[in-house]
Amino acid sequence: MTWPKTISKIVLFSPILLLLLLIFASQAQGGNSEEKATVKEFKLELKAGTIPEQDIYWGENSGTIINPRCVDFKLIVQSTEEYQKIIADKLDRSGAKYWILISRASDVAVRKIRDYAEEKKLEFICSKSTLLSLLNKLPEFENTRLSDLEKQFNITKQILTHRPK
Repeated sequence: MTWPKTISKIVLFSPILLLLLLIFASQAQGGNSEEKATVKEFKLELKAGTIPEQDIYWGENSGTIINPRCVDFKLIVQSTEEYQKIIADKLDRSGAKYWILISRASDVAVRKIRDYAEEKKLEFICSKSTLLSLLNKLPEFENTRLSDLEKQFNITKQILTHRPK
């Protein structure tokens, strides 16, 4: 195998390597990453339309939300077999096959989020950037670093490593 082919294979499988790294890192930090998702109860008051509908993956967009959670949707999509096929086949965005697979990858990601939310009885999940931006504006979190908010509210790793019962 020549040097350029080796590099191209490494780049091709980098999303898979990233996923494996996330799994092993979370286990090295104390075993079950789902246990780390439990935090004291937090209530978020939202008016209808506060969060754009396309940023909500589970739950309602108004009222009192108990223990909201967030995900990095792009990372979940990239972990799907459909997305890996796009990468492996080097599909171009201008082709129909690309759009079919990316649509399926998105559906699989939403299903993973939904299944996790149902099993863990979560009330609300939205995009990471949206929730962290909202929380950062609240008085109780004004002096909290974004990285700390992410540790408390982001459940992407848990969804990626979750095995449905």
